[in-house]
Amino acid sequence: MKGLRYFVTRISQLIFIIFFIFFSFCTISAFKVHNQILSSKRINLNGVSDTAVVHFVHGSIRKENCSYTKKRLGGFLGGHVEIEVDGFVYGFVQNSLPIHSLPQKKFNSRMEKHNRQDWQVKVSNDKVTSVYLPIQRFQKNKLKQILNSYCNKTPYDYAFWGQRCSSSSAKILSDAGIFPQFSTGNAIIAFFYPRLFRHVMINLGRKHNLRIKVKKGVECYYWE
Repeated sequence: MKGLRYFVTRISQLIFIIFFIFFSFCTISAFKVHNQILSSKRINLNGVSDTAVVHFVHGSIRKENCSYTKKRLGGFLGGHVEIEVDGFVYGFVQNSLPIHSLPQKKFNSRMEKHNRQDWQVKVSNDKVTSVYLPIQRFQKNKLKQILNSYCNKTPYDYAFWGQRCSSSSAKILSDAGIFPQFSTGNAIIAFFYPRLFRHVMINLGRKHNLRIKVKKGVECYYWE
């Protein structure tokens, strides 16, 4: 019995050490990506000809007796991230619930595309924070090319331990040359859920005096 207790204690200590190392690695990786974006000199208002907007639907919890019953993923720490360019709003979503824990070969995902008017109706009851990014013409063209190609052919699965709306949006902005380059793995770690990405974007907006717009959501929800 004493030997079993010793074995369990040692295994518990090993698990704690592995978890601590993993958590430290993720924290350092996330900080590095966040700092890359915030210290980047790619946000330059000189000669800017276009704008991309990053929209963040806040996470929320429905109050009792609320008639607004839109299905949501993630609750208070959920929400959604979308990118608007040239009057269209794009967002990476799951096809159905439940989502996969790990990425699968058979994708449960798609890239949605809405015109701005339809999107405004879709989020009319949601709390939305929007950050307006000044971009060059070549960046806009690259961004549109990536987004439209993903609409035509879904690039990856939607999974809890994989790409979701937040990390996907950040990686797309990186691939379009608007953000510094970082890997898919680092995007997933750095922007595991929307609030992490939103805070970075708000800090970036304040640093460069960018336009930030906040739309209130319905009062019968607790908004994050």
